[in-house]
Amino acid sequence: MERKRLMRAFVPFIVFVLLALIFPGVYLHKTLREKSIEAGLDELEKLNVPNAPRAGPCNMVVLYVYMNGGEDAEELEELLQRFHINVRVSREDKWFLSMVGRLRIEQLDDFMKESERDGWIAVYYNETETCAEWISNDEIENRIILAHLDQLSPESRDVLLRVVRRNRRDMKKTRESMEKWADLTIFVHSGGEATPDDFHQLSVLLATLGILVGFGSILAIISRKEERNR
Repeated sequence: MERKRLMRAFVPFIVFVLLALIFPGVYLHKTLREKSIEAGLDELEKLNVPNAPRAGPCNMVVLYVYMNGGEDAEELEELLQRFHINVRVSREDKWFLSMVGRLRIEQLDDFMKESERDGWIAVYYNETETCAEWISNDEIENRIILAHLDQLSPESRDVLLRVVRRNRRDMKKTRESMEKWADLTIFVHSGGEATPDDFHQLSVLLATLGILVGFGSILAIISRKEERNR
């Protein structure tokens, strides 16, 4: 019986010790996580290839990556390496960066599946109909120009022939974009660092729990004394 009383007496003390350990534990966890994320973003920034090619707007993939730790940066780097993707990297701030590059159309489905398997959000935008309209408009413009070249002065012919050549180059690029490549944009975000307000809220919660435990212990002691007095 005496042993049970002793154990009950120690319960509030143990609870207070645990509550006291929660705050530094949470602080340490958040600090280590932030350092891991920052190091991961630093590594991703090193992947920058300034002249990495991009595709046109006919096929577009947007990948949203939320980093919970440095291991997410490693997984993203491995994903880019597996699909042989070079990217230009822009570090917007300490906790956010973006990447742009291009992805082969035949790899699109596999890339989407692997991204989603890693827990990221991948969105594909198919704008090939719009690109087909651009090609059709350029073809019509070229036919009209070529049909009337003989009626124009040499100077006007030279100007319009340059327009025809430019349209042909544009059509070639647009067809290549439609058939071979998807433009890739990656947004990497970590949610930012913990603020003093976050820790203030935690301290308020722990203090409230401590008060409840304290009052509960006091009421239990009073109740036991009343029982003994009876």
